[in-house]
Amino acid sequence: MLELTKKELLNESPSFEVKFSKMTYPDNKKELPKVIQIAGKSKLTDKEKNDYDENHIKLMLDIVGEKRPDWDQFAKDVDIHILRLKMKYGRPRPYEITDKLKSETDTSKSPSFPSGHATEGYVFAKVLGNKYPKKQKELDSMAEKIAMSRVQMGLHFPSDIEAGKKVAELIANAYSSEDIKKSKDWEKILKIKVRRNLSPGMQKDIDYVVARLMKEPTLLEEIMKILTLEEEE
Repeated sequence: MLELTKKELLNESPSFEVKFSKMTYPDNKKELPKVIQIAGKSKLTDKEKNDYDENHIKLMLDIVGEKRPDWDQFAKDVDIHILRLKMKYGRPRPYEITDKLKSETDTSKSPSFPSGHATEGYVFAKVLGNKYPKKQKELDSMAEKIAMSRVQMGLHFPSDIEAGKKVAELIANAYSSEDIKKSKDWEKILKIKVRRNLSPGMQKDIDYVVARLMKEPTLLEEIMKILTLEEEE
């Protein structure tokens, strides 16, 4: 049964769209023994279970020193896409079809396919890795730990994890494409604004000035805020 917050997400629209191809998963009863085997051999500590379950996005962001509030909208968008897919496929959780497994978390009150935690781990690994390429290996490693913990805790089938990885790739690519589009839009706006403020003798330097601004994320962010306010006035 979905939590109220999850139900509310279904009524919202993400800030960017993603085209998902049709997915399939193996027979539940045939895949179940593998889940029971993996969960039975799990050596996860209580702290690891809690961190991978409750703090998985923070674990990813901590690797690159980013703060959660800056990624709240993206995380929400990802959640909406995942939840839509979960409701579309409606696959039961492993512990719902056997008494050999049980859920010890409140984060499993939604259909099983695809895995939300796995998707989030993989999508943050890709998006953050694009921004911090030197941290890619560490990000990928953490994403794998988060994803596999879902099977180790008996909350997902292995195929849920595999699907999560594919979904994450599609979401990350769509997000990057939208990000590039926004950057190009801002570049056009910047050129117009810069042209108005440069002296006639410096007009030839517009492309150089804008290119430099686009490479300075912090400065560009502040300029975007100012330009947005100007557009609204």
